[in-house]
Amino acid sequence: AAQAAVELARKSLADTRLIAPISGQVSQRLAQPGERVALDGRILEIVDLSRLELEAAVPAEQAAALRVGAKAQLNVEGQSVAATLLRINPSAQAGSRAVLVYLRLDQPQGLRHGMFARGTLAVESRDALAVPVHVLRIEKAHPYVLRVQDGQVKAVTVETGLSGEALIDSQRQGVVEIRSGLAVGDWVLTGASGQVPEGTRVKQAAVAAPASSAASR
Repeated sequence: AAQAAVELARKSLADTRLIAPISGQVSQRLAQPGERVALDGRILEIVDLSRLELEAAVPAEQAAALRVGAKAQLNVEGQSVAATLLRINPSAQAGSRAVLVYLRLDQPQGLRHGMFARGTLAVESRDALAVPVHVLRIEKAHPYVLRVQDGQVKAVTVETGLSGEALIDSQRQGVVEIRSGLAVGDWVLTGASGQVPEGTRVKQAAVAAPASSAASR
């Protein structure tokens, strides 16, 4: 009985010491000196800014395409940050049915816990014929583009594929894959040109750049 009492006293003494499981900085103090705290009560919140993770909600219909190790490009308060997908929650959230995913920020310097981020997560990358999103027109039953051929505008029905982003003029822009209807090097009118009737004569210097390739979903 005496030995059991000693062990109980040692455990009680050990419980008076707070040992953090990680090294970091104290971001919140949730209890004051002398305050009575429950056995499972929170006392301090410690963050390690050298290793930050982002929690993001992904729609359930898109979660099936995600794979651990996928690369992402984030924008955090105007700062571009690369990230890697670490974990995918095995269950969806009640109500929204979104799936939570967790990404490791590759270069967290200058970032802080609690910041918000927006970005894109690459699920597939391939070479494909693509045009900027604003080039595609959907006023008719089938999507089409306005192609410039022999100095005249012609509406061409196209078959579209994946949508995503591509590097155009050193900037990432939204693009749509074109599976049929256009060829590499064709000239098309941008969406800023508005509705231009077929047969309208145009000069090549006034049209957009040719359809590009190397789109990523």
